[in-house]
Amino acid sequence: LGRRQLFAVRYRVLRPLGKGGMGVVYRARDRQLDEVVALKLLRPEALAADPSLLERFKQELKLARRITHRNVLRTHDFGETGGVPYISMEYVDGVTLKEVVHSRGALPLGVGLSIAKQMCHGLGAAHAGGVVHRDIKPHNMLILPETAELKIMDFGISRVSSVEPGSAGLTTAGTVMGTPDYMPPEQAQGRPADFRSDLYSLAVVLFEIFTGKLPFKGDNPMAVVVAHIQQPPPRPRSLNPKLPPELESAIVKGLQKDPAKRWQSADELLLALSAISAKAEAA
Repeated sequence: LGRRQLFAVRYRVLRPLGKGGMGVVYRARDRQLDEVVALKLLRPEALAADPSLLERFKQELKLARRITHRNVLRTHDFGETGGVPYISMEYVDGVTLKEVVHSRGALPLGVGLSIAKQMCHGLGAAHAGGVVHRDIKPHNMLILPETAELKIMDFGISRVSSVEPGSAGLTTAGTVMGTPDYMPPEQAQGRPADFRSDLYSLAVVLFEIFTGKLPFKGDNPMAVVVAHIQQPPPRPRSLNPKLPPELESAIVKGLQKDPAKRWQSADELLLALSAISAKAEAA
């Protein structure tokens, strides 16, 4: 879409914001509400490859619209025009957590804990509403520079991805990318993802923000996926010796291969992080 172009009669396109496996995102003005929104257009080829995708997508969006929490980016509306399905979402001017870690490396303990607790708040609200995100990663988390407030985005847009041996990416029906670096073992093996799957991905994000590194590396996406399934992660303190031992334990517990051995809820992890925070502040 070109700048100033009108989309679906209602939205004046301002500029592109980015693109992903499912589509392209624009900054646009909603002329009915007279406010700036993020407009996500779904790629017709992604939908053509999997006809059931649109229906599942609508179901998840219905759920996602129910989540009202300050740490979750609001989903406003779903529509379709000229065969192109789209979603309008709250627009915030922020940087992704991935960009923050990329430019700064491991975050200071206090900053990292503040961000980690906000992740738990937002994810807990989603899980309470019955929504499993399925693609938790720092690229899907926005940080507002002024307040350091965090917002989790792309709820209901994420898909379970299955791994096809020999393929360069992870796909559902050959189109929608998964993210190998943050993928829980059960999801990589094609088993159903539940709340604890999100908490595994969250633990990978915690590992990354507190050490500046990812727990698993590989020469290709498949090698990373196999590592998630088979290899034990390195101890976070081997990469960042300044971390409190309790924080290392919290991250390692989140990275257990067996969902039954992980944190069982975002609230449970939040309690542990809050205790670590309180101790760090007292010290």
